[in-house]
Amino acid sequence: MLAVNAELVQLYGEIGRIIAVRQQQEGWGAAVIHRLSRELLNELPEVKGFSERNIKRMLAFYREYANPADFVPQHAPKLSSPPKVPQAAAQ
Repeated sequence: MLAVNAELVQLYGEIGRIIAVRQQQEGWGAAVIHRLSRELLNELPEVKGFSERNIKRMLAFYREYANPADFVPQHAPKLSSPPKVPQAAAQ
């Protein structure tokens, strides 16, 4: 489940990046997001999550976290295990 969630976060960030780059290159306005949402809903009616509101959120997410290292959790160092103490055995 965590792997799927991580993939979705990366997907949403990548979609936001693509939109941001295209807006910067081509001077897109808000109407593009509306058209993109409508086209995605028409092309992929069974796939949820591409509403105009969600696409705007993907763009906002990318703008806030353009550097993935800012929000990807780092692995914690492995803690040393406590020393092994012999257990008393019953006789």
